[in-house]
Amino acid sequence: MHMETEHLEFKKSTAELKEGIISIAAMLNKHQQGKLVFGRSNGGSKLLVLNNLKMASDSSLTNAAVLMFGKNPRQFFGSAIVKCGRFRGELKEDFFDLKGIEGNLFDCIEKSLDFLRDHLRHTARIEGLYRKEKWEIPIEALREAIINALIHRDYSSPGFTYIKLYDDELVIANPGKLPDALKITDLYRDHESIPRNRLLAEAVYYTGMIDAWGRGIRNILGMLKAEGLSKPAFEESAGHFRIKFRRPQIREELDGGLSGGLNLVYDLISKKGGMQAKEISRELIMPLRTVERNITKLMKMGNIERKGSKKTGGYHLLKLPNNSPEP
Repeated sequence: MHMETEHLEFKKSTAELKEGIISIAAMLNKHQQGKLVFGRSNGGSKLLVLNNLKMASDSSLTNAAVLMFGKNPRQFFGSAIVKCGRFRGELKEDFFDLKGIEGNLFDCIEKSLDFLRDHLRHTARIEGLYRKEKWEIPIEALREAIINALIHRDYSSPGFTYIKLYDDELVIANPGKLPDALKITDLYRDHESIPRNRLLAEAVYYTGMIDAWGRGIRNILGMLKAEGLSKPAFEESAGHFRIKFRRPQIREELDGGLSGGLNLVYDLISKKGGMQAKEISRELIMPLRTVERNITKLMKMGNIERKGSKKTGGYHLLKLPNNSPEP
């Protein structure tokens, strides 16, 4: 009798389909192979979860299976990439971080969120034994938006999904317009789900990453409202659909608070020379713009300098500690 292994699992029936899709996703991501058997009894029939999801027929995989679980979907879909950028300045043209995210749908979701975590502001506090973080835009709302962009995009388009983070807003866009039956105004109220890629939508639903079809936008609106944030804006143009989140404005520190911030940044650089601004921001749980402002002032004062390239360089102490800025 066969035993379960890292490549093989048994499920009693297709009632365990949700657990099955999570299992097969984990196996394929880790080992690039795996088998799930439903209802096996005395040599009875074996069904792969991909067949159950209509993502495979005999030994052939569908396009949805390649996008959902494939090791390198771009080999077959050249535009299956998420391009992420952090831009700054009023003209929104200067950037200091660009990244192209490839992989299956699960990889793209999680790595896109990692990119946003690297650049969004957040605060943290200790509640009991746990550290609780609060992001300027709820991460779960952004997860919903990214999932929507990936499962509803037009994969026949040469365009790509992109995420652009500016000083004042965050834009998530995907190739493909809304179905003709849906208008922009419909998105702000209950509306029917009309998935462009039904197999992808069904598979993501079975993983539990979304709780029901047609509720993604409603969930986003609810999470933003709960945090007292503005509703997102929706746009269609040039064959793309966009959702725009307004970033909450952070009040500039008063002069009394700026000195303390200067010393925090200075002390950290003195201990960990070579750090970049975004690393300092994460370490101190300080908004990136505040870190950059303090770095600029410390450089003008002659306390620190930048060494190395724009991509890999960082900030180092220029003067000895007894010349540190006044508290």
